Amino acid sequence: MEVILRMVFIVFIAVSGMVMNHNLQTKAQTLHYLKEDLEVAAHDAALEISEEELASGKIIFDQTRAMTTFRNSFEKNSRLTTSDYEIVEMHFFDENTVSSFPYEFTAAGVNFTENIDSPTLIALVKTSQNAYYANNAENSFVQVASYTYKTKINTIPPIEGVVIGEPNQQGFSWPVPFTRNVTSNFGGRTNPVTGVNELHAGTDIASPGVLGTPVTPARDGKVTYAGWINGYGNIVVIDHGGGIETRYAHLQSVFGTVGTMVSPGNVIGTVGSTGNSTGPHLHFEIRLDGIPYNPMLFY
Repeated sequence: MEVILRMVFIVFIAVSGMVMNHNLQTKAQTLHYLKEDLEVAAHDAALEISEEELASGKIIFDQTRAMTTFRNSFEKNSRLTTSDYEIVEMHFFDENTVSSFPYEFTAAGVNFTENIDSPTLIALVKTSQNAYYANNAENSFVQVASYTYKTKINTIPPIEGVVIGEPNQQGFSWPVPFTRNVTSNFGGRTNPVTGVNELHAGTDIASPGVLGTPVTPARDGKVTYAGWINGYGNIVVIDHGGGIETRYAHLQSVFGTVGTMVSPGNVIGTVGSTGNSTGPHLHFEIRLDGIPYNPMLFY
């Protein structure tokens, strides 16, 4: 009898260990897959930014669209319904909601703190273990996911061999060292791509052999946007302070990074033909308080 009881006890301990191990593994898997689904949803939601603000070089979240996209993405991947989870906290940190970066965020309901250096979306979601794996105890877990638009603050060194002319009396240098040839001026014209009569908000600079040649800033400033904008193609936008902004569009390559401090002599890209373009050239704009002016007024 004693032997039998001993065997039963050993079996009980073994089974209990297996169950405990299974529960730990299940919890770990639950948290792992929940984290993955949340990260995908946070990424998808963070893509919902204002295109109008983006054209000005700002990352501003469209919060209404982002919330909808987050739910749709999370429910699609997790196969949960709205009643299966709770968005405990959802925060949008951008130039509209944060006075300045870096910003320290501390969650209200859980032990979570993060230093935010640039536009970031943070989501905290609560759901149960049973929501991911059937026949398990309905223990609730809160997981955090975020998506950040990384900025790199540095200075691009001058490129040897690029000869920059002396700034004029208004402090502007010519943006294409290869040529000063203007092929299309500022003002009303028929768009060569769309055929629509509209304002040509800049000056086009081109000549044979200009493709792939360096583009440099017209004056000292900070890169506020570097990437793709429909129509412009690859574009770099620079803030020079005092409401003055310059834009360099249709680039073949972009070397600028958001937050980078640049000066004439730095190379921010190369002349290309991306976006709405019929051939290699630089579309160069100068804006004051957001309004485009004829660049040639500054030269």
